[in-house]
Amino acid sequence: MFRSRRLVVFVGVVLAGALLQAFAGPGGITGFLDVSAASYFLTLFIVAAIAAFFTPSPHTAGGDREAGNSWLSGSSEFLCDTCRYNDDRDCHRPERPNATSCEDYARR
Repeated sequence: MFRSRRLVVFVGVVLAGALLQAFAGPGGITGFLDVSAASYFLTLFIVAAIAAFFTPSPHTAGGDREAGNSWLSGSSEFLCDTCRYNDDRDCHRPERPNATSCEDYARR
């Protein structure tokens, strides 16, 4: 689906800020904070960019086995889909083909 965690974080922060503005009642958050809508959204985009910048990449978050194969990186949640040993002749583990963790995992 999404290939980048940073994109997910950026879009999530912007959507959360837009929803706060839309559903906060008359005047929204900008009325409550007594700022213009333009300055609110400019600040929101800056905060979203900073949050996305500091979001860890899948390779540093928890290793290649689990974080790199999640739906956030565009792959399935099962390790077997990207495993070098994803064949009946090579892997005899009972978890196959739906393993989410494996000691013998090797990326193709």
